[in-house]
Amino acid sequence: YGASMDAIKSMCTVQNPTRSLEILWVSSMEKAPSTATILLLESAKYDHGDARYLKRNWLLLSQLYAQMGQTDKAVYYQQMADALP
Repeated sequence: YGASMDAIKSMCTVQNPTRSLEILWVSSMEKAPSTATILLLESAKYDHGDARYLKRNWLLLSQLYAQMGQTDKAVYYQQMADALP
């Protein structure tokens, strides 16, 4: 998934939310934190997918925000993840 952000987003569909969550997670792993957060924020569009995948995305987003010193956002996405099974 070494594609551009637009190409990555175009691979995601609401018809296949779990796959979309997976694409966003895998793609974010190889991007700079600022780009990865933008990709992971797209996860909200696919919150009807497998909750485990959504939880993983929110946890990674929380970690990235913590690394960037954005504690309030880190806490928010940690809480979003904690609310999922």
